[in-house]
Amino acid sequence: MSAARPPRRYPLSAVSSAVAGLALVLTAGFLLFVTVPDRQATGRAFATASACVADEPATDCRKTVDTTVKKIRTTSDADATYYWLTLAEGGGATHQVELSGPGPVFGAVLAGDRVSATLWRGKVRYVEFRGMRQYEADEPKDAYRFPLGAGLCLLGLGTTGLWFARWTCRRAPRDPALDPWRLTLGLTSGLVLSLLAVFSPIMTDTASTALLVTGSGAVLVALAAFALSRPLRRRPPGSAGTRARHVRTRVRA
Repeated sequence: MSAARPPRRYPLSAVSSAVAGLALVLTAGFLLFVTVPDRQATGRAFATASACVADEPATDCRKTVDTTVKKIRTTSDADATYYWLTLAEGGGATHQVELSGPGPVFGAVLAGDRVSATLWRGKVRYVEFRGMRQYEADEPKDAYRFPLGAGLCLLGLGTTGLWFARWTCRRAPRDPALDPWRLTLGLTSGLVLSLLAVFSPIMTDTASTALLVTGSGAVLVALAAFALSRPLRRRPPGSAGTRARHVRTRVRA
């Protein structure tokens, strides 16, 4: 009667990487399938909103009002500079508007200037001055970009974490000299893809184009990784090249 086979124990690094990778993938799924569609719907609603009639509140329609610039200020932190206008309507209502950058309107107006402000859903969405238009920092049509980039990046990082967990559990001990090379190749591929995913929504005009760029990048990264790892697959374990590399690895250790 043979002895019972002991249960397989997985390395702690594999378990922690799998848990972290799964958490990142789930977070990416929420951003990509919940947050991004919601932001896109908001952008479409703003783009198709009609002008308000008379004194209709600016809920689902656009309302343009004449305002006076009361205050111009900038604030900053370690990450960015923020550009603010304080606008006052004739009836006494005031609006604090964070604009998208230093121009064109922000750099042209002075306190006391008259500007037109367009409101939608109770918030100033853009201002106009002498034929120039500038949107607020949280422009509805571009609101999808940050969650899309974050979601794609987290998806890449999470997939890399899951790959690392699988690699840790299934790596072959017959040729340990190749382990650092395989690990470096896999992690580098995941990092490159994640960086591409972050910037693709910024570099493109639509979400579909950003997804196409990221998908094409993923294919190219996968092909490059396969091409670089192919010679290692053909090299028999314990060959002269791998033995020499293993000796160098042990000497460094």
